[in-house]
Amino acid sequence: LLLYFVDGPVFGPRDQRGWLCARAITGVLGMSFSLYSVKHMPIGDSTVLIFTSPVITGIISRLTLKEPWGWFQAVASLVSLAGVVFIAQPAFLFHHQNDTTGQSLTTAPSAATFQLVNATTTMLKVTSSLPRRTLAFLAGILASFLFSCAYVMGRNLGQNSVHFLTIGFYFSLIGLPSCGVISVGMEEVIPFWDFQMGTSCYMLAIGVVGLIAFSSLNKALALESAPLVALMRNVNVVLAYIFQVLLFSEALSIYSGVGTFLVLSATVSIALQKYFAKD
Repeated sequence: LLLYFVDGPVFGPRDQRGWLCARAITGVLGMSFSLYSVKHMPIGDSTVLIFTSPVITGIISRLTLKEPWGWFQAVASLVSLAGVVFIAQPAFLFHHQNDTTGQSLTTAPSAATFQLVNATTTMLKVTSSLPRRTLAFLAGILASFLFSCAYVMGRNLGQNSVHFLTIGFYFSLIGLPSCGVISVGMEEVIPFWDFQMGTSCYMLAIGVVGLIAFSSLNKALALESAPLVALMRNVNVVLAYIFQVLLFSEALSIYSGVGTFLVLSATVSIALQKYFAKD
């Protein structure tokens, strides 16, 4: 279905197919490690680890693609990361009481994005042993690095006129069997006939929305530099916080308010800087 809207070779330009496969593999591994981190350590901690990707993306993009990443972009990335910290409120900084691994903190409603994933994978057996927590920390760092590599490779593919839907096709082609193997290896497989109709529709909706978001991300990388696209993705945390307040009647938090202001300030400042630079 995706390839129907793509002009040119079905599997993309021949000289870019290796990069397409690498982009898909890093994306799948990054998603797998991020979910492992979310499941086995406090969700605020894992959120902060994963959303360090804009800083890492800026460094990798500068070294490999020679894209501009000056002091203004670096400061904006750090301010946005500080906002993520205030919204996610990691346990190692905010010392929450009754904190539980793999579940949302009552004072961190901004983690709704990962809560949606938690709702579809409640069958996981969660432990809080030190080795598991250590592995979860390393998984969060590795996920951030892999996401950064995926952004840079997506930017490189976009610059080489690879259609963004072709990138999505490769991700689906490699991601589907890879996720199956990973699920079997982690003993997290549930027969599809055990799902209720509501759960199945819910998971289908997540897949459709995820496909739209993934395609939009790849299109953005074709138009703008990887560090800026990665920075804009931090707005996800703000939107998740807003949706949780509006839809689930979560109480407002002053920390989350400060974090929202920081993330939006960094995003708006970058947008204004790009606008005046064009003039």
